[in-house]
Amino acid sequence: MNNDEIKRYDELSATEKEVMDTFRKMKLLSDQARFELFSYKLTDLLNKYEDLLELRKETQALLFDVLEEIDKNDLSVYMWIMKN
Repeated sequence: MNNDEIKRYDELSATEKEVMDTFRKMKLLSDQARFELFSYKLTDLLNKYEDLLELRKETQALLFDVLEEIDKNDLSVYMWIMKN
């Protein structure tokens, strides 16, 4: 194909313009669908990450509570002996 065979949009027939417009619309709809999918995936990922952070906080709080209980009941020395 050379430059003489390439037409500008205003040189196209009505049917050719309709085909070009249809392809443009299809491309835009495809791009929109892909961006919506990526947006959904990123939102889902962020929500799961926030859930993970919350779970980490809860787990850490439980750990500190258990360690405090162990210390209150003078079991920390016993735990050290059991480890070694």
